[in-house]
Amino acid sequence: MKKSILSFAFSLAIVVACSFIVSCSGQKSEAAQEETVAEAAYACPMHPEVTGKENDTCSKCGMALEKVEEQEGHEHMQH
Repeated sequence: MKKSILSFAFSLAIVVACSFIVSCSGQKSEAAQEETVAEAAYACPMHPEVTGKENDTCSKCGMALEKVEEQEGHEHMQH
């Protein structure tokens, strides 16, 4: 009895692991990539690592996220 339960648990673990690997190995769809870019377009002014969508608030301080302007190159590092 113990052997069959362990065998079943092991088989189930393998199936779950394989399902996870297959689901994570796929490429992001174009819509998912655009959504990620759109979410990154808003960030907290006090905590720039906190990003989200329009009308979201910062999870650390509650401030409204502001639209982030894209920077090209390293213009801020002029020496």
